[in-house]
Amino acid sequence: MRDRGRRTLPSLFRHRLFLLFNILLLLFFAFSFGREYMRNRQIQATIMELEGRARDLEQRNVEIAGINAQLESESFLEQEARLRLGLVKPGERVVVVSETPSEKVNIGGEEISGDIVEDLPQTMSARWQAYFFDTETFDRLKLLERPRL
Repeated sequence: MRDRGRRTLPSLFRHRLFLLFNILLLLFFAFSFGREYMRNRQIQATIMELEGRARDLEQRNVEIAGINAQLESESFLEQEARLRLGLVKPGERVVVVSETPSEKVNIGGEEISGDIVEDLPQTMSARWQAYFFDTETFDRLKLLERPRL
């Protein structure tokens, strides 16, 4: 039995080339595995980054959809038509209230005279007189005294 043990040990050393080949093969597999492991980690990091960007884009898309719905609403379109184009509904009058008096006011691209009436009746009797006899002055007085929203 001792002969067999002696034979296997020297035969193993005799095949040093086989042993060297196995060690090189093991190193090759270890290097390949390590490289694939690092590449897999990089891919996972890229996936996480892209998922975060996708969530941000989805949130931004929802915000844009909300803004778009608001911009397409009828109340917004009416407000923009009133402010930018100076449009009014039938029976309405445009009244421009300005802090500083000016000769002309631009409403919807149209120059309109901005007469500011400073001599409106202040006493109650003068207001009653305007109510019964001077409806134009009373209408201007009524518009100036409207409560602001």
